Amino acid sequence: MTDARFLVADNAIVRFHADVQEYASVVNASIATAHGGVSPYPLSASALYALTADLFSLHRAVLSVCQDGWAFTAVVLLRSMLDLLLNAAVIVEAEPEAEYRGFKYMHFFLKV
Repeated sequence: MTDARFLVADNAIVRFHADVQEYASVVNASIATAHGGVSPYPLSASALYALTADLFSLHRAVLSVCQDGWAFTAVVLLRSMLDLLLNAAVIVEAEPEAEYRGFKYMHFFLKV
């Protein structure tokens, strides 16, 4: 029988993950502070805020499955994270269209 620990995240990775997540939170807060808490682009900012929340959650979920020895299942979560990052890239790719794209991302369900 093989050692079950080979799929478990190392403690150094767990600490590094916590540091990176804290850094991302600080960067996000400093961006909000720089604009006085109000974005000059409310629609695209809302879309990016939603994407960020989903990315944080999925990032934490990847760590959880790795800590519990289910690292091979992280592939599905990583693919979802890639999809979210691509959505963010599309929204911000062209500044003149960012608000429209943010609106489309946040309100796609209104399409009949």
